[in-house]
Amino acid sequence: MKFKNRETPGLLYGSLVLFILLLWAAALIHVLDSSYTGKIREHSIYQSDKELQRIPKLVAPIEYDVQLQLFLPGFAYIGHDHENMTVDGEVVMKLKMLEKNQQFFVSAQEITIHKIEVFNDQRRPIAIRSMDKMLNGVRIVLDKYVDKNQVFLVKIKYCAKIRIADKGLYKSKYKNEYGNGTQIIAITRMEPDHARLVVPCLDEPQYKSVWRMRIIHPKGSTAIFNNDLSGPVVEYNQDFIQSSFLPTPKMSSYLLAMVISDFEYLEKFTRSGIAVRIRSRPEVVSSLKFALEEAVRIFEKWEKTFEIPYPMKKIDIVGIPNYPRDVMENWGLITVRERYLIFDEMINTADCKRKIRSVLSHELIHNWFGNLVTPEYWTSAWLNEGFATLFEDFGADFLANGSYSSKANFVLNAQRIAFLQDSPHRHSPKINPKSGKSLETYFDFVIHQKSAAILHMIRKVIGENVFMAAIRMYLQENQYGNVNDEILLGNLQKSFDNSGPGKLLDISKFVQSWTQQTGYPIDLYVKNGVNSKNARWEIPIYYQNLKGERNEEPIWMSGDSPIHIKSSTPIILNVDSDCYYRVEYPETYLKTIFLHLAKNPQIFSSRTKLRLIDDAFELFPSKIAFSMMQNYISQETKRLPISAYLKNSQAYPEIANSVEFLESLRSGGELDRGWEFVAENYLVDEEFENVKVALYIIQSQCDLNQEICLKNVDFYFQQLLETCQDTDQISKCSRIPGPFRTIVYCKAVAQDTSVKILLEKWLKMERNVVEAENLENGLWCAK
Repeated sequence: MKFKNRETPGLLYGSLVLFILLLWAAALIHVLDSSYTGKIREHSIYQSDKELQRIPKLVAPIEYDVQLQLFLPGFAYIGHDHENMTVDGEVVMKLKMLEKNQQFFVSAQEITIHKIEVFNDQRRPIAIRSMDKMLNGVRIVLDKYVDKNQVFLVKIKYCAKIRIADKGLYKSKYKNEYGNGTQIIAITRMEPDHARLVVPCLDEPQYKSVWRMRIIHPKGSTAIFNNDLSGPVVEYNQDFIQSSFLPTPKMSSYLLAMVISDFEYLEKFTRSGIAVRIRSRPEVVSSLKFALEEAVRIFEKWEKTFEIPYPMKKIDIVGIPNYPRDVMENWGLITVRERYLIFDEMINTADCKRKIRSVLSHELIHNWFGNLVTPEYWTSAWLNEGFATLFEDFGADFLANGSYSSKANFVLNAQRIAFLQDSPHRHSPKINPKSGKSLETYFDFVIHQKSAAILHMIRKVIGENVFMAAIRMYLQENQYGNVNDEILLGNLQKSFDNSGPGKLLDISKFVQSWTQQTGYPIDLYVKNGVNSKNARWEIPIYYQNLKGERNEEPIWMSGDSPIHIKSSTPIILNVDSDCYYRVEYPETYLKTIFLHLAKNPQIFSSRTKLRLIDDAFELFPSKIAFSMMQNYISQETKRLPISAYLKNSQAYPEIANSVEFLESLRSGGELDRGWEFVAENYLVDEEFENVKVALYIIQSQCDLNQEICLKNVDFYFQQLLETCQDTDQISKCSRIPGPFRTIVYCKAVAQDTSVKILLEKWLKMERNVVEAENLENGLWCAK
């Protein structure tokens, strides 16, 4: 017994030692294991850059291999509540360490990470020491250092949400063809930094990578991705199918895209063999033919213009009902508001037709500007949108066989929008994101229209051929890479320097005075000279006098010193409106110019007259100025200046127009075009400008309640009552020409409040988004 009693403590001690050794071994195994499921420590921000919340540049992605299973209700799959509207995800990231290090960062936001594993390029585990949760991501610290340029793998299993708001992967819906049910679809919007809501990655434009994708989605749905299917869709289980896709070109995370829907499509191939597909909900797919034809034509034009072939074999352009954004240029999968793709000759107006062309032109340009060549960060986003906006009018004009007068319409549209919206309180084209302010707030007219206006000015100063040579160089040298302002400026300088001897211009000094400042200059014309109200800019001055004499090379105004121009007659500044500044003339001087134009309207180009009219409305809006302009406009025969006056005058309907003035336009011979002319010609491209002027006059007549307007409104509305019942979709029964529909609905409801009830019934029944918008606009006129 004693022996036994003395042996018992020894056994207990031995057991305790063995237990401790086992615990130590288990802990050691856990540390050496490549997987990490421990607690992620909380930190508020990336330590490297508190202001911009940027990702520290420690690694570079080479490839992402992603698998997503979407639990999306509304198809064959009917899931459990805890599963619905979620995504089970797995990503394997192939990364390269840029400097010897033991840590790196991954963007991940509002997703639940289940497990992380790290391996070397031989698939051997690398132990994880710790993980720290940062703002919008995770810092992963390894147990040992990884050498410079060594490739390693990171495997992450996680769960994400199919969101309600339009960020990341989100739900949208539309009423089915019969109007008695709702169809759910899932789409993505990753720009500017929402890819991290869908898949852990390095979510900044500078981190370009190849993306491989497999999507497991409910039976009855179709999944599309940036690139085409790599093989047939296969069954995953009784509720799901799997679509696997070809790898993308090297691209930024904000271009990642997918759509899961029941959409159908039309397809046509370009001359280079690229499949262009326009997709939409099934009931409107027959209305996509016009968009498809135009998309193929402009795609071929841009491939030829920029001299770099498109790198994939397909491009999808998807019309989304109830799309909260206008468009998103995802590489290979463009998402567009549905109304910018559907075309019905009875419903769409000439402006609708032009808008479809402009949208396709703009978004397809992004295949080169933004997708192929991408800014390093959003500070230089103007390089994407500025070029796309600059060229979109040219593309639309090409599709209309020159009927849109691209440079003049650029002045009338993009440049005018920039002037109207710009101010010293806005941000500059080169943005400086501030902490706590969403990047999305910077995607406005400055990034688009003002940036385009600055590029338009650069093109004028250095010449069209030099500009295009620089742009092709910029694309060729930086394809699949990242750029900043300095790279573009270097290409422009090199092209300019090579254009001929004796030419001197510091392009960086010139351009940065516009891209790094807010607002725009207003030049003051004084006798034989020009002053600027603000001397911060490098301003190229182009002028023309009343004899037609003009300068070809710019006179530069910089600093506080005025410039002096010798001329025996008054001069007009900013000839052809190629530059981004307004001009303020003294009243007596302005009167002299408009009197001269009334006698000889063709002394100046249409673009020069557009700028003169627009500046007069903005800087000198008075009865005197309107009287001066009306005297001249009544003698004008070119459509664009008349359009410019009528467009600007809509802001001053009481004083800028009058019955007498409108009659003077209508009685001007070939300008005597009214309701009948518009009804017969509104979709004829060659009559675009004539129709536009006629519609401005018709709208002004209706604003003034002229008899000719009320008579035509009554005729068309009575015709509508005869052909449509209150339970009809009037897009299918109405014979009112497209340009008159909103006018007719507006005037009818303004004159008879009982019409409002009828329009509301029709709006409730309407399935065509363009006609629904016509009805909504008409209802705004109800008293």
